[in-house]
Amino acid sequence: MSATENKKPHKHRQIPLIGIDARYLRYLKPYGGLLSLSFLLILLVAALDTLAPWPLKFIVDNVVGGKPFTGTAGAWIQERFGQDQRILTAVLGIALLGVTVLQGLAGFAYEYLNGIIQEKTTFLLRSDVFRRVQQLPLQFFDESRIGDVLKRVTDDAGRVMVALVGSMGEFVVNAVKFVGFAGVMLFINWRFSIIVLAYVPLLLFLYVTFRQNIRETARTARKQEGQMMSLTLETLGAIREVKAFGREAYQQAQFETFGQERIRSGLKSIRWEASFSPVIDFVQAASTAAVIWYGVAQILVGQFSVGELLIFMSYLKDIYRPLRRFSKIATELQKAGAGADRLAKILDAEIALQDLPNAKPLGRVRGHVQLENVSFAYPNAPDHLVLRDVSLEVKPGQVVALVGGTGAGKTTLASLLMRFYDVTNGRILIDGQDIRQVKLSDLRRQFAIVPQESVLFVTTIRENIAFGKPNAPEAEIVAAARAANAHEFIRRLPNGYDTVVGERGGTLSGGQRQRVAIARALLRDSPILILDEPTAALDAESEELVMGALERLMQGRTTFIIAHRLSTIRKADLIVVLDKGRIVEMGNHESLLRQDGHYAHLVQLQTGGNGDTAVSSRPVLVDSGD
Repeated sequence: MSATENKKPHKHRQIPLIGIDARYLRYLKPYGGLLSLSFLLILLVAALDTLAPWPLKFIVDNVVGGKPFTGTAGAWIQERFGQDQRILTAVLGIALLGVTVLQGLAGFAYEYLNGIIQEKTTFLLRSDVFRRVQQLPLQFFDESRIGDVLKRVTDDAGRVMVALVGSMGEFVVNAVKFVGFAGVMLFINWRFSIIVLAYVPLLLFLYVTFRQNIRETARTARKQEGQMMSLTLETLGAIREVKAFGREAYQQAQFETFGQERIRSGLKSIRWEASFSPVIDFVQAASTAAVIWYGVAQILVGQFSVGELLIFMSYLKDIYRPLRRFSKIATELQKAGAGADRLAKILDAEIALQDLPNAKPLGRVRGHVQLENVSFAYPNAPDHLVLRDVSLEVKPGQVVALVGGTGAGKTTLASLLMRFYDVTNGRILIDGQDIRQVKLSDLRRQFAIVPQESVLFVTTIRENIAFGKPNAPEAEIVAAARAANAHEFIRRLPNGYDTVVGERGGTLSGGQRQRVAIARALLRDSPILILDEPTAALDAESEELVMGALERLMQGRTTFIIAHRLSTIRKADLIVVLDKGRIVEMGNHESLLRQDGHYAHLVQLQTGGNGDTAVSSRPVLVDSGD
């Protein structure tokens, strides 16, 4: 669990007996009309189930037993159909069939309506959680396993709404049936009914007791499922590395370890589930025996009829069927409750980076960037400064290379420019405005980024290029691709710009992915550009094409290069050398070599001592870390 999740715990009211946060009920509000209709269908289903055994009671007592019809319903039947036993039997048989057909139709309508509500509310919840996930700060993702987050967005959200609509609906259906059966039985013979209903408080006590234990085991199981999904995603995402290093067996062992833990949690939950059913069976058997004993005794003394006993026996079966289902529903609800708790950690996670109430809009900037005494520590390590008292001014259109060893703070500085994090001390200005005082969406529109390993989405080449400018016309997309030296290879693809690339662009070569990413940055046309050495992993031919595209991309833009290769460093207007979070040197390539300091030392380590010779030949790595 991340520190972001734990930062500000929120307390919310829970739905009584259900144990799920009441906040999720708001997703049902848009479907209030459908829910009202669903409740009417519940009443109809319960009424039909209550009515179902009565035709048989009339046949046994009044047709076969010869007793006169009594009551309003009995008088109407006798008046309408007379005394003929065959006619009465046919009529009551048809009535029994009709009730059964109506039960089926009402049940179908209820289930279908509930399905509509469940699907739509699940979509609303998933959509809200997905929106919230995208708003969370990068710290959350730094500290969370992606598989676990994915499990919450898809699986946990689904379970919550299945519980609130499906399981809770079934809970209400069974509760209404129980009340209806109990009411009719009390009306027929209250003494007899007490025998049947005497065990209900015990069952409710057991339900409440079992609920908490099932919830705890379900919460543990969900966590372990998230670990398994995270490991699966990590392994599949790095399958080449896994195979190259021969680590299949190790990954399998890890997966099986998580799986065995999941089995233990699952079995514990199953034990709690399974233990409830035998209790119900015992109570039902004891109650049935008591009903038969007392009912026969009452029949023998003329206080009760065989038909009434049949009604009680039918209701007895139907009463305990809901109670048996309560054990399953309890399990489903508590598993959903555990999922709701996990979702709450996303919904309640603090969004550290938000617009201030008086945040100003920011139009297109010239690209004048200033860092004034900037210090920064990551929120999970507040005592460890990654940047210390950094001051820097970059004029519009300048190209700045950030150089330094691993952990020097290069990537962190670039992240602060885009306000992925807020500075701990100092401030960052763009065109004289503190970036914390402007709208975040406006700020980020000022930047385009080309990372070392460009990520493409599983969609068409056209949509990947237009990712930063979704409504761009076709001509602009093609022009950006031409400028990025990408048009020719795109044109040769099976469907040209409509070719769908594989996950993370896996169906394209590294150079092709980079050129599509450069085209994306060109089309966005932002005044400030961040390059995380986009040529580091390319061969010589691909690098030449990419470098040509980058030169066109950098024209007229303020550019920050997280520099790993000397070929990009030597052309920079300004080289900033970072060491342990501090700026230790600044200047251009020649002046820094003459200083014979940190930069000259880095060059000598990589070139064998001749920096000028090295930078004019095949580019080499300076550093591959932060």
